Amino acid sequence: MHEGQNGRLNEQPSARRPAFRVGILTHNGLHHTERCLRSLQQHTTAPWVARVLDNASSDRTPAFLASLDDVRVTVECLQENLGVSGGRNRLLEQMLPDMHDDELLVLLDNDIEVGAGWEQPFLDAYGSAPTLGVAGRWAFSMQVHDGWRDILAEHNSDSGPADTVQGCCFWIRAGAARAVGGFDMSLGRFWHEDDDYCIRALHAGWDVRRVRCAAITHHEHGSGVALRPDRVAGSIANQQYLTAKWKRMGAIDDYGRPRRPESGAADPSLALQGMLAARTGRSRPLLRTEVSAAIEDATRLLHPDVADCRATVLATPAARVLLADTATGGDGEVAERAGAALARVSTLLRQRREESAAPDATRAGTAAFSAMCNPHAWDDARWLESFTTSFHDGRGIDFYARTKTDWRDGQLMHALRVTGAFARPRRALIVGHPSERTIAALSHVVSDLTVCDGEPVSLDAVTGMAQRPLGNAALSVGAWPLPQGDPRRFDIVLCPNLSRYAPPARTPSLLRELAQVLAPNGWFGAGASVRLTGPTNGRWTERALFADDAALATAGLRRVGKFDDSVADELLLAAVPVDEGHHWRPRLARYVASHRVTLATLFCRRLGLS
Repeated sequence: MHEGQNGRLNEQPSARRPAFRVGILTHNGLHHTERCLRSLQQHTTAPWVARVLDNASSDRTPAFLASLDDVRVTVECLQENLGVSGGRNRLLEQMLPDMHDDELLVLLDNDIEVGAGWEQPFLDAYGSAPTLGVAGRWAFSMQVHDGWRDILAEHNSDSGPADTVQGCCFWIRAGAARAVGGFDMSLGRFWHEDDDYCIRALHAGWDVRRVRCAAITHHEHGSGVALRPDRVAGSIANQQYLTAKWKRMGAIDDYGRPRRPESGAADPSLALQGMLAARTGRSRPLLRTEVSAAIEDATRLLHPDVADCRATVLATPAARVLLADTATGGDGEVAERAGAALARVSTLLRQRREESAAPDATRAGTAAFSAMCNPHAWDDARWLESFTTSFHDGRGIDFYARTKTDWRDGQLMHALRVTGAFARPRRALIVGHPSERTIAALSHVVSDLTVCDGEPVSLDAVTGMAQRPLGNAALSVGAWPLPQGDPRRFDIVLCPNLSRYAPPARTPSLLRELAQVLAPNGWFGAGASVRLTGPTNGRWTERALFADDAALATAGLRRVGKFDDSVADELLLAAVPVDEGHHWRPRLARYVASHRVTLATLFCRRLGLS
């Protein structure tokens, strides 16, 4: 290791004791590190000092750090990558001895960029709350199950209590750091060290809070310490380790929620969490994020111009309880609007139940397999059963714990199940190594399973990233495309992320290649990100491809189901299944100023071979 040389900027930094200290861990990504330090220098008003620890970068990062010319920045470059926990512990060891208990330090990832005034909300929060130990910009509620934890994003536009804050911008009071100790080295190089630190801080009697601050951007390039095989397998192993550890510590209550210190900041939604759980038949209290969403959903339902498809999704059981209470206990116009909204959504939900009860022969091939993930694609209550049966990893319990890819991959598995593709053992091909959960699920229902990716993939990598135990299918791996002359034909071919493998111009040829390896009467499923508006972006598969049956016929495929081409301002990625016992809220299509993107699911059968 070596210490970098430090000089002076043109403007002499303040000689006052720093208001806070910054620790930055780097591993490659030089342009991110340059931007991070430049933004600190340009936009931080309060006195500060920083220590940069390079975790054995292989690019030009060490040379850049050695050339820094700022007396506020100290540099250390390591020859060995200590990982996130080890690197942060090294930073704490270097910074803490010189700090008073009430002083503050912030651990920043090198892909953070700060804007003017970014530090002040944190300084104000710590100044007004002597029990505040850990704070961050991005925060989560947590619920711990047998071997995994669900984290649900808090409404980060507001400041408030949290169970854990994201480690990319991680503020710690020095006294709390001494009480909590270092980051857990048993976690290896990566995964959930920030969760663990926050839970231990709560257990030690300190508060954890999210702090509203818009002047921070996380560019999320990935630190490089999480090597590809570690990405998922490491997460699962660490979750299993941590959930057992937290339970032994007594840091988790009987409902799987982190215990907050009695002397700490009160959770303003605590009473509502219990009340809504009791009124909706939940065995566990709702989480803060669920309560916040219920309030927001009920408020939106008061407006009669909300479209029917949107209203049915907003009408979660918790939101309907709030509407009912407002209708009976509210005043004047608000009570009338709440009553009208409740009557409206009750009618809509009854219609959805009736539609879902239609015979399979009527329903198969219609709304259950719409290509675009709009509300009508999810109105089949059997989807939930298919999802939980296929994946078995807990995320079927609560929508908030799911991602948009859960909906896409779950729809593929649901389509295969309902159409009878699993009626007998089959040979299956999955193109896409990152589709770990789909790989694991399919291995339980087919006899032979081949996994291909655009890069060479090993059997150990696939099994290590499966996210749950694999089934009895004979598993083999390879590269895509398959070698010319490969005689194998597959009963099921899935490409859960079609747009990862082909831009729009190449998608028709990719479809033909995938269809060519289908056996007679074989089933094909694809998921894709679809550009709905805005400029051409090669990453998104054009929705016209999904609407054009002639293009599919050219590839040798026939659609199973219909395509709904309607696009609304708030197109939904998913909607609530008919089962009203689940407290789910939709994820809206990702909206960026220049374009809006959603997911699509395409399910087809081989043409002309029935």
